[in-house]
Amino acid sequence: MSKFMFVIFFLIFIATSNSSAGMFSSSYDASNSVVAAVQIDNKVYNLVSSIKFLSKPQDNKPFNTDEYQNMIKQVSTEAQGLIVQKALEAKSMKVSDLAALKSNIEVEIRKLIERTKMKHGVAQNTEVVFTIGSFFLLEPTKD
Repeated sequence: MSKFMFVIFFLIFIATSNSSAGMFSSSYDASNSVVAAVQIDNKVYNLVSSIKFLSKPQDNKPFNTDEYQNMIKQVSTEAQGLIVQKALEAKSMKVSDLAALKSNIEVEIRKLIERTKMKHGVAQNTEVVFTIGSFFLLEPTKD
């Protein structure tokens, strides 16, 4: 009887979708996330941010081309560096200044997109949709 209960428990454990939570380690979106140190109210924090580009909008035609995909790869990579640069250039800030920093980063990414469109032969009227999905502070921990 105990073997039967063990087998049933094991099958339920395997079949449950959440049973494998924590068994595998993987970053939530490490490929598009960046971390930069910022000074806020005379304390140093890690500013974590991520950028996501829409790659499959309703009108697929211009977005399935190699030129567009290559442009998105380049912009995504350069945007990560831009986020770090803008965060490091910021002087000592207040928490309320983070909204202005995020807005400034978005403006610079839009400029980067326009410059990169010409390099890759993507039409200037092609819309590039992106979002800065994460933008939050973490207090550094001492290990």
